[in-house]
Amino acid sequence: MQSASALGQDQPYKTLSSGYKMPLIGLGTDKIFDSDILANAVIQVGYRTLDTASRYQNEHVVGEAIQKIISNTELKRDDLFVVTKVWQDEVEDVEAACKRSLDRLKLDYVDLYLLHWPLYTRLVEPANPETNTPAKYERINIPVHKVWPQLEALVEKGLVRSIGVSNFGVQSLWDLQSYAKIIPAVNEIEINPLYAQTDLVKYCLANNILPIAYTPIARAATTEKKRGTDNVLETDIVQACSKKYQKSPVQVVLNWGISRGYGIIPKSANIDRQRENFQIYDFKMEQSDLDEITALNRGQKICYRDEFVFFHNIFA
Repeated sequence: MQSASALGQDQPYKTLSSGYKMPLIGLGTDKIFDSDILANAVIQVGYRTLDTASRYQNEHVVGEAIQKIISNTELKRDDLFVVTKVWQDEVEDVEAACKRSLDRLKLDYVDLYLLHWPLYTRLVEPANPETNTPAKYERINIPVHKVWPQLEALVEKGLVRSIGVSNFGVQSLWDLQSYAKIIPAVNEIEINPLYAQTDLVKYCLANNILPIAYTPIARAATTEKKRGTDNVLETDIVQACSKKYQKSPVQVVLNWGISRGYGIIPKSANIDRQRENFQIYDFKMEQSDLDEITALNRGQKICYRDEFVFFHNIFA
């Protein structure tokens, strides 16, 4: 049996409004379909948070990884923090969607269950890879106040420990808070130096909603080439901080994120990059350096228009 408990035991955590502790550095799993990659990230690197979603179509892979971790190390289920999400076409019966996710994950509960988007559609026609035709959806008029109580019920039934949202802006959060019995514990959104989301981050933290940053390095596969996105890793301030703190540019940018008080979920299938992304909490940058990195903000999004919502930009 491998010893994995010592790895990452000093990693930073935050106590959510639900009372449960969440590691601030998680592993994004979208497009990863090899359970060994995920298991090794926990066993050999130290990750404890695995972030998946119904939409990613890999919950069963995450479940296989969890079984390998528990079978081959002294780690137990409660040592892991598992996040998954209900997709926009599953909101008519959230409990059924959650139970499908639990079956795929081979779990009795998830630590955090998120409402993936603040709007909802119904699948009309699946995507056709042979003709390169995207899936077709139709709008369904279900307000969030009809969906959120379904997530709250999952907490009461013990199927999930904490609930939260993703891609919600201030207006959506403000409205949700007006009727929610359980305030969302987190808001998973795009945050990086080119899209710093200062106002939204400030609002979330002020209301005890932990922001969780996806695309925290401001890059995604082929995005820079497709949309001409700037490479934040090559900016003068990030390069200067890299030399100053003897850390890679990636580690500088990720440290900037957790230094602002929120969680991050960088994604990589490469164990060396996973290790680089994880080993970011053993140094502290000066506030002036953090402020200069924040000043890189130019409202430049990685995640933009999406076929699921008729190519409108709905991302917070």
